[in-house]
Amino acid sequence: MRTLIIIISSLLFSSLLSGQTDLQLKITNIKEIKGQIIVNIFDKAENFPLEGKEFKTITIPVEDYSLNVQKIHLPKGEYAIALLHDENSDGECNFNWIGIPTEGYGFSQNVKPIISAPSFDETKFEMIDKHSMEISLIH
Repeated sequence: MRTLIIIISSLLFSSLLSGQTDLQLKITNIKEIKGQIIVNIFDKAENFPLEGKEFKTITIPVEDYSLNVQKIHLPKGEYAIALLHDENSDGECNFNWIGIPTEGYGFSQNVKPIISAPSFDETKFEMIDKHSMEISLIH
């Protein structure tokens, strides 16, 4: 009986893990070693890139000109990332008088916006298995 419980528990645990994948993220082109990087991960087009509608948010202190974020656990599916180098650690993206960000920012697929933020479809990527990505900050 005890062996049966162990086998069933092992099968349930492995099936739960099989739905998870790991994202490895490298963030480059950091201009100043101060503040924090805020990584916002979205799983729905209608939420991208709306504040408060993120699927997951990760905050990383800036300690170098590039950062490696290991093993962001995500269920299988489609995602898009919008990130910010929050240099003054105020928790928001700061803009100049004409609406251009004064802090570094970036998107998955390294999409560079022209007039407004890119769409979910332009920045999305699929998590099927382990995935690596590099995002270079825009200044």
